[in-house]
Amino acid sequence: MSEKPSEKPGADWFMAEAEKARGGNFELVPGMREQGKKIKKVYVESDYAPLKAVYLANASGFHVPDMDISWDAANMFAHNSPESKEYMRKHAGKFLGDADPERFEKLVAESDALAKAYRDNSVYVIRNESGVIPEEQITFAESWSGQKLVGTYAQAAWDVVGECLINFWEMSAEMAVEFQAREAVVEFFRNDPSAKWMSMPFPVPTSWPDPGPRCSAGDIKLFSDKRIVWGIGVAEPSHMTDFTKARSSGDEFACEIFRRMVEPYGWTVDIVYYDSNYTYHLDCLLAPLKEGLLSYPKGSLWTPLPQWLQNWEVIDVSRSDNDLGCSNNVPLGNNKVVVCEEARQYCEDLDKAGVDVIPVTYFNLFNIIGSGIHCSSAAIHRES
Repeated sequence: MSEKPSEKPGADWFMAEAEKARGGNFELVPGMREQGKKIKKVYVESDYAPLKAVYLANASGFHVPDMDISWDAANMFAHNSPESKEYMRKHAGKFLGDADPERFEKLVAESDALAKAYRDNSVYVIRNESGVIPEEQITFAESWSGQKLVGTYAQAAWDVVGECLINFWEMSAEMAVEFQAREAVVEFFRNDPSAKWMSMPFPVPTSWPDPGPRCSAGDIKLFSDKRIVWGIGVAEPSHMTDFTKARSSGDEFACEIFRRMVEPYGWTVDIVYYDSNYTYHLDCLLAPLKEGLLSYPKGSLWTPLPQWLQNWEVIDVSRSDNDLGCSNNVPLGNNKVVVCEEARQYCEDLDKAGVDVIPVTYFNLFNIIGSGIHCSSAAIHRES
């Protein structure tokens, strides 16, 4: 190690020394570090502010989750279609490239098409396209959960709230998602001295009911003026006050922990309860599209939206289109939204509302595990 400078060394000095100590050229995921060096700012002002940089999943390492192996998996996939459940049970735990090569190629093509849609619209994409997924990432949670890395839920890695990157820990199969991008994350934190790095509590590997808290990045939606909606899914209204009943994903305890994290930075958090028979995460139900316009299936909420959203125009989403994953879309800002093209009525409704639709085929990916375009995308920088 080189001699320590006389003045107090900064982070760059320590990181440079660490680089030397491990040989200088070590890479866990080839190219990931270089991708991260191009990110200069970590900041998200809302879920519909112009998207400038995103971390995107790659389906090339897709392992089919076992929906029956744990309570969290069973809870997450409880309301998937019968076809989805049958397919997951048939191929549980398998690498899809071996189990169903034809379907696997379709998944990869859909994932690649989403990357192209972002790049075509000037969004910088961080994505593992090296063909290398370290075995340690694939088997990260397998020893205690039985699940291998699914790899298509990039949004399970984090949500950026203002200048705070907050790690969220999805169901056990997805805990290694952020680690796939860790080398890039390290680099853009080097570039942005204002960025903060936080984490929601790591989940306890036990059966229901566990101590909690339980949460996912899919449980929240960010709005302008530093406002956040946290969605809690329950099967019927009486469950809102019956805490012996499972929540579809995030629970009240996690919401309180999250509120304490973001409140010092000026953010407020409102809880909305929704019908978990529709979906497991709020980001598969409620979609802010641009300032003053959002969409969700009317009748899907057990409680009203916050007062500050009462004057927003609402596009009523049909149950059939919502079941195709249309609400799990990604606004690019500037009146553009990336959405699954299969939801034709929804796309027409967006067009009528003056929104430019960027359609992407996502049928195969969504219909295996019920996770769509937004679940595959973790915003890094959104700013007007």
